[in-house]
Amino acid sequence: MKRNVLLLSFCLIFTITIFAACRQTSDYDVIVAGKLHSEGALMAEVFAQLLEQRTDLNIGRKNDLSSRIAFQAVREGEAHIYPGYTGSMLMGYLGQDVIPGTPYDVIIERARVGLLEDFDLILMEPMGFQNTYRIAIDGNFARNNNIITSSDLSPFTPDMVFGAEHDFFDRPDGFYPLSEAYGFNFARTVMMDVGLKYQSLVQGEVDAIIVYTTDGLLSEHDLVVLEDDKLFFPAYYFHAVIRRDILEQFPEVGVVLSALSGVATSEDMSRYNHLVVSGQLSIAAAATQFINEFLPS
Repeated sequence: MKRNVLLLSFCLIFTITIFAACRQTSDYDVIVAGKLHSEGALMAEVFAQLLEQRTDLNIGRKNDLSSRIAFQAVREGEAHIYPGYTGSMLMGYLGQDVIPGTPYDVIIERARVGLLEDFDLILMEPMGFQNTYRIAIDGNFARNNNIITSSDLSPFTPDMVFGAEHDFFDRPDGFYPLSEAYGFNFARTVMMDVGLKYQSLVQGEVDAIIVYTTDGLLSEHDLVVLEDDKLFFPAYYFHAVIRRDILEQFPEVGVVLSALSGVATSEDMSRYNHLVVSGQLSIAAAATQFINEFLPS
């Protein structure tokens, strides 16, 4: 008898939990999927706050998701909007290779067509910034030697030390193919933990490092991020990705989020990532400030 009561209690709890989860989802017109890392979480909150401010829709949030789980949630209708990067979607979810040198507009169009055909998802226009690999060097050295692009750096590399995290030396789009593409011939390379790269460059222990273009630490130091003039790295532009059925049901979602097209640079995002990671602003406060700065009503 006691066992049956316990089993019945478990079933009731399970049923109530499932009902509550379904009810929670159905209470919202549109649900935004947010990611674990600061940039993905911040931009998802920008989407949500902007929709709350400029539509009458009830907006929900599913936060702290890995990139793949966030994408899967949107695919399956558990969420409706996803913050994504062109290159990741093209290679990770659509299974397409990107040849170095492929123009960025071609990559974006391939992602747009593939997401619609394979997943019934709409790729909105890029927000203007990329979060991709680049080489960074000391600002004074770059200005004194007129180094703007990775090609400009090549003649100086025999006297330079290059530093990067361990896995960058093993990637098919990492150090060795990059060096071949640009003719780099660094005097020495140093494998290091991610957290030591900036400190090592500022202290002169290395002369060039690999960075993400929206790293928060870029805004703390006088560094120059070099242009990838041969387009070695694929485009990792940031986009809102929306379920097509949601845009058909609520066309105002597309109208509101289209205002984000081209609004922010990689330098802008580096600054906002730093504000969040350093603890100066919460995700919600940073999203509000971002909207006020770039999308004043």
